[in-house]
Amino acid sequence: MKIIVELTKSKITISIGDATTEIPVGSTFYQKAKGQNAYQFFIDKKTNGRIRDFIFYHRNKLSFFEKLKYLILRNNVELAVDEYVRRQLPDDVIHAYLTLACDAREVAIVSS
Repeated sequence: MKIIVELTKSKITISIGDATTEIPVGSTFYQKAKGQNAYQFFIDKKTNGRIRDFIFYHRNKLSFFEKLKYLILRNNVELAVDEYVRRQLPDDVIHAYLTLACDAREVAIVSS
């Protein structure tokens, strides 16, 4: 599946085909978690659950052959990142997050 994601300071926008969802995020979402060597967005179960549920819903609507193709190719994610997020996070952390949260096989990162 082709997924388009936009990371901004105040929200995450995810589009699959014609369906789009916006998930608001807090001001500390892109910062490192206190007392840990991880970023806050890896720990935020509510936001990550909403992303996974949105993708899972669309994955279940695939036909049998599309599901077989999905098992091999997974998701192709295109990401637009605003300057605030770009300053907060290195590209490898963004790539790791999308690989986990969006079940991505290929990730293309573009500044917006």
